[in-house]
Formats: sequence, C-alpha cells, structure tokens
Amino acid sequence: MDKNLARHLLMVALRSSGSLTDLLPLLKRHCRSDEYDRFKIAIARSAAEINIEILRKIFDEHPDLEAEMDGQIKKYGKFMH
Repeated sequence: MDKNLARHLLMVALRSSGSLTDLLPLLKRHCRSDEYDRFKIAIARSAAEINIEILRKIFDEHPDLEAEMDGQIKKYGKFMH
C-alpha cells in the first residue's frame, strides 16, 4: 500500500477507535450498570480488532509510520497527521 494511503487509513482507524472510546463516559452516565459493562467490553473488543486487523497490517508494511506515531504521541500526547 502507498505510504500516504496507509497514513490516511491509520488516522481513520485511530479516529474510529477513539470515537468509540469517547462514548464510554456518556454510556456510563445513561446506561444501567449491566448495559454499560456489555458496551464497555464490546468497545474494548472493537478497539482491539482495529489494532490487530488494521494497525498491525499498516505497521508491518510501513514500520516507519509506527515509529512516527510513537514519537508524536510521546512529544504531543497524540498522533497529529
């Protein structure tokens, strides 16, 4: 995969995972405890799948993108591309 396309896919995958994770406080406030626990587990599984199925494939092909992302997260607290 072209590196620019891989970088775009990486950003979309990270945003998707982040958007799901960002729902947790809202769900915690408005769902029953058992409902929240089910959603929390489902969101964790979804984020893990994104990591395994998308990010791993990108980083296997473009290890420099993983180093770039790690460096930006260490410096800025987030990936900024």
